[in-house]
Amino acid sequence: MPIRFTDKFAFGGETPPIIMGAKKANAQKMGEALTKVQDEHNGRLRPRDVWQAARDPRNALHRHFQWNKDRAAEKYWDQQARAIIHWIVRVPENEDEPPRRAFLSIMDNGRSYRSINEVMDSLDLQLQLRKEGLRGLTAWKNRFNELEEICRLVGVAEGALAADIASRAKAKPKGKGPGRPRGRPRKYQEEARA
Repeated sequence: MPIRFTDKFAFGGETPPIIMGAKKANAQKMGEALTKVQDEHNGRLRPRDVWQAARDPRNALHRHFQWNKDRAAEKYWDQQARAIIHWIVRVPENEDEPPRRAFLSIMDNGRSYRSINEVMDSLDLQLQLRKEGLRGLTAWKNRFNELEEICRLVGVAEGALAADIASRAKAKPKGKGPGRPRGRPRKYQEEARA
């Protein structure tokens, strides 16, 4: 039997940093405003429709947008930069291997991107990336929890990744500084020698 939901709204997860006035936000009013926009557009909720409705200062969403065009442009440029960073891949030396993202987003003293080579050379960065992957799997599972079969399969992957993180964290050699000792995984060391 499918889950039924009330008309009560709440915030889920961490507050996105891009939301203006988040500390004074009212989830119920925001949810109702989003529902109104959806109703006005035949059941479809699209970002452009949301911000256009929010232009009205009486709209509950209005104060959560950056209306200063210069600042809004900078935020948009940040999004464009992220898209460019995500778009670029590195081609491996071995042509049988598929290209991989050139830069990986990692939470390391704030969110930043690190080169794939730097991540491959750093045990600490690899562990951090695995931890973020686990958080992402858990968030995905929570988002789609009504799809029980899929979530069961994701739960298996989640458990395996958590076990991998725990074993790597215990086995990590003590070194000096972040990512020490450095070195590519054995597979890449052997390929480099060949």
